[in-house]
Amino acid sequence: MFGPARVADTVARVAGVLVGPRLHDLSPALLDDLRRTAGHGKHSLLFFRDAQEWGWIPRRFDPTRVLATPRSVKALIGPAPRVIADDVWAKLLWAGLHLEPADLVPSARGGYCYPIELVRALAVTWLFSGLRADEITRLRTGCVRWRPSSEAPQDPVCLLDVPGA
Repeated sequence: MFGPARVADTVARVAGVLVGPRLHDLSPALLDDLRRTAGHGKHSLLFFRDAQEWGWIPRRFDPTRVLATPRSVKALIGPAPRVIADDVWAKLLWAGLHLEPADLVPSARGGYCYPIELVRALAVTWLFSGLRADEITRLRTGCVRWRPSSEAPQDPVCLLDVPGA
């Protein structure tokens, strides 16, 4: 039977990592292997989830729980930020500031899952704050504070209170 502990052991074994005290002494090559293995686990999770949803196999386990990458492995992998070229960033800014309903993909039932105003607000928040998706979801109502700018008092600075994880 599958279980979170067994999946963690399998991921560790496949990646050649000793679970325990030496878990944090990883070389960059081993870290890349760990990322790749976690990616394979994600693909397996999606396969089993879709197979159950489409009725190909009976629902005997929850793939999102059983095949999830263990927290300890996710913490080791961490984010892999990349530098975005200026021309690509300019295109992203333009697209985010000029979103229209035609840019959204309609849901299967017709219409859209989210109002265009919400999508625009999320796009602007992401573009100008640089927050990750999990940080954006933790934002609370009233998280915006305005502070007068020291250089130009007529142009206030917008501060965003982001709660910790």
